[in-house]
Amino acid sequence: MSVTDLSLSQVRNFDIVGGTKRPRAIATRCGSCGDKVVVSVNLHGPNATNLRLISLVGACPSCKEANFFSAFYDSSPTDGVPNALIQYATETKYFEEPVFPEDMPAALQRAIKAAIASFNEKNYTATAVLGRRALEGMFKYLVPEEDKSKPLHALIEQVKTSPDFAAHLSKLSHVVREGGNLGAHFDEAREPNEEIARQLVELMSYLAAYLYTLPAKIENLEQSIKPPEDL
Repeated sequence: MSVTDLSLSQVRNFDIVGGTKRPRAIATRCGSCGDKVVVSVNLHGPNATNLRLISLVGACPSCKEANFFSAFYDSSPTDGVPNALIQYATETKYFEEPVFPEDMPAALQRAIKAAIASFNEKNYTATAVLGRRALEGMFKYLVPEEDKSKPLHALIEQVKTSPDFAAHLSKLSHVVREGGNLGAHFDEAREPNEEIARQLVELMSYLAAYLYTLPAKIENLEQSIKPPEDL
């Protein structure tokens, strides 16, 4: 189960029920379908006015699945608006954009965002095309200029110099060769579905973190623990 902190600015209306001031409508992403919605909520389970939290539940207007929330108060709910609000989700079809490091090329960031946006819009064929384009962009930035025109599987083969990473990249290269046309051409028997599209955006995000975010974090750590130069 995931837990998301919400801003109180996302509360659209408050109700006073039995002396308790509680959120009545919350603007958020549905914890099930991922759509941006305003969820009308009601008290859920036993809620006492002397507690410092109340539980809320409301159905998503898009998919009708239940969304669960908790509102936290400094002392008791009768003292005013909550000072914290969280949302619970057991599973979400929405894919969050990763936090991109500053040194990642802007064009590559846009390519990754486009693939993720297509997935969140449930356009899985476009996700396959844009995801493969983003993967190609990642590896193009890792080879010399004269090699950038190579096909994606050849770029992967060229980049896999790390012994620890080579086996995984070999498998990725094989998958790319086997499924290179997936999403690029109409094929009724092999149309990209939600599972394939999600695996692609997950792979894309993991590779971006491995190739760009992790090296930056290691560099920052190295600088932090480096002993001061002798005077």
